Amino acid sequence: MTDIKPLDISNFPDIARTVAYEKLEPSEQRETAEPDREAFRREVEEVLGKDRLSAVRRGEASAFDSFLENPLDRLYATKAYMQSDPEHAVAHGDAVREVLSEIVDIEFENRKLATGEVERRGLTH
Repeated sequence: MTDIKPLDISNFPDIARTVAYEKLEPSEQRETAEPDREAFRREVEEVLGKDRLSAVRRGEASAFDSFLENPLDRLYATKAYMQSDPEHAVAHGDAVREVLSEIVDIEFENRKLATGEVERRGLTH
């Protein structure tokens, strides 16, 4: 595998906008304009190239390592990409569920560390 030069997320506004939207609470999402999913998909496909795009389609968030430092941001980008194509999301439902589960686990741990709260929300096992 070739070395990949680190990229700056600010150069990819559709990806940045979509990740920010995905991180909002559902009540905040209802009050916020949804990002353009097609523009997001095009930008992801342009930036990642074939090999890393195949990894994202399998639910491998590490494909975004080169410009998303935060593991949660990588998971949100992966989730958004996988769900932006309904046929793909259905065909790869297990991979989508795994990504969603990882997001819930990280958010749960972050909230627990920040507040001491232990109530879990979202997907449960």
